[in-house]
Amino acid sequence: MAKNAKLYKICCILMAFLFAVSASVQLNDTDWYFWIPLYASASFVNLMSCWTDSSEMVKRIGHGALLLALFLFTKVVVDEDLNRRDAFWSVDLRERAVREKFGSGLVFVSMILQLTASSIHEDSTRKKMKTNTEETNYDDELAASPPSNNLMDMKKIKLATYLEYGMAILLGISYGISFSFLLYQNKDMKF
Repeated sequence: MAKNAKLYKICCILMAFLFAVSASVQLNDTDWYFWIPLYASASFVNLMSCWTDSSEMVKRIGHGALLLALFLFTKVVVDEDLNRRDAFWSVDLRERAVREKFGSGLVFVSMILQLTASSIHEDSTRKKMKTNTEETNYDDELAASPPSNNLMDMKKIKLATYLEYGMAILLGISYGISFSFLLYQNKDMKF
């Protein structure tokens, strides 16, 4: 992730800010005890990924947030399904269930990206420790390794690039949805 590391870090900081704001807005919610930990842990994982690449504690919190996001997404979809038939496909952000569905989905995707990025970094760190060199050029590593390892390394580089751009796309979608809701639909909210 060296090529666009600044882009990735900026995206992580902005996502952490968005999740922190989302956590603070949940204080008046009826089931705040689910949503505040979800958004706070997602904010923490995104913020910490800028400074520490693969901490065991950050990974555990990320896994917990991933599972909580999946649970809450399922809970919202099932509750919504029991009340309305066409509710799963609804994108009317004035409705609480739709906002909760989008929020848990954004946390879920963000945690998948963060956990995948930390596993890629962990693999590259392990490989560097294995070679026992302090400053190894990655291109020299690729040239010196066997062909089967070259293919795996190239796939990891490609995956890292997809992760960086995936985080930027997620950032654009999440801020776009948030701003469109705040500008156009906030006045007509349904609780």
